[in-house]
Amino acid sequence: ILLLNFLNFNLDVRNSGMAAIVDFDIWLVSEMNELSIDDAEVYSEYIKGVLEDENESLEDRKSNVVGILEGVIEDDEDDVKQEKVTTFAQKVVCAFDSFITNQRELQQEQDAQKRAAAESDIKAKLEALAEAAEAEKAVQKSTELSEEEKNARKRIINSYDTEVSDNTDNSLVGHNSNKAYAKQAIEQKKEADRIAARQHKKEIKAMQQKEKEVKDAKVEKRKAKPKKERRG
Repeated sequence: ILLLNFLNFNLDVRNSGMAAIVDFDIWLVSEMNELSIDDAEVYSEYIKGVLEDENESLEDRKSNVVGILEGVIEDDEDDVKQEKVTTFAQKVVCAFDSFITNQRELQQEQDAQKRAAAESDIKAKLEALAEAAEAEKAVQKSTELSEEEKNARKRIINSYDTEVSDNTDNSLVGHNSNKAYAKQAIEQKKEADRIAARQHKKEIKAMQQKEKEVKDAKVEKRKAKPKKERRG
């Protein structure tokens, strides 16, 4: 009969839309204070310890809670006391079961949110990596010559090599001859510039020497000219 009463009470409380308990310890102490139970905080710890003992069956835990309450709830009439004990024990057990269920659901919801956030973060990172890879590929593609551009470049080079080979019996010799000719022309230009510079210096020096000789001749001429005698 006691077990049946427990089950019926649990069903009635669930169907009544009992408010979710955020903190079971605070709720239990408050409920025990309403029943004027002395040392409510101490006995609430005993009751909670019994309810959390998963080594005991649910029926045994309920019976142990009833045993604790029978020792702390007082009433002059035994029938009234038993009714109080039974009713409160049912309420406590159901409240604890509801609290544990809510805690598990809350934990599962938090875990699901964490997993979703982690998956979203991983997805965002993968998308960022994919975008970076696409951007790098686009840059590489823009710097690479297309097949058509490669072929065009190859045709120009081949055309140039053909023109060089037409002027010589061997394309490599022709290429080297052109390089030698260019080098020789540069050296000849340098030598011509050096000769011209030397010749210019000689001409300047000759002009300076001639000017000096003319100047010296004028000086000597003035010295050789006789002086006029003064009249008394």
